[in-house]
Amino acid sequence: FEHKLAAIASNYMMLHQLEPTDRPCSMVIEARFEIPKSWTKAKKAAAEANEIYPQKPDADNIAKIVLDSFNGVVFEDDAQVYDLRVAKTYGDPCLVTEVTWE
Repeated sequence: FEHKLAAIASNYMMLHQLEPTDRPCSMVIEARFEIPKSWTKAKKAAAEANEIYPQKPDADNIAKIVLDSFNGVVFEDDAQVYDLRVAKTYGDPCLVTEVTWE
């Protein structure tokens, strides 16, 4: 998954003519997971209303995968990330990232 994510980030950077930077940055990561089909209607509704959240994988593991994937692609080193927010929700499965530089 890290290699696939790094390739997607690299394509984005090339498309927008961006180079990895050494500037400090903040980052928001949102990981959306599919609601299990086996759940009851009530539990599915609670997930859609953000009343319950995915338990696995751990938020720190998601962050590590994304930071490692972006290392050398979006930023020179993930030590540049001074502010990091990770959210896990249910919805259309996807991974949304936003990096903001000072």
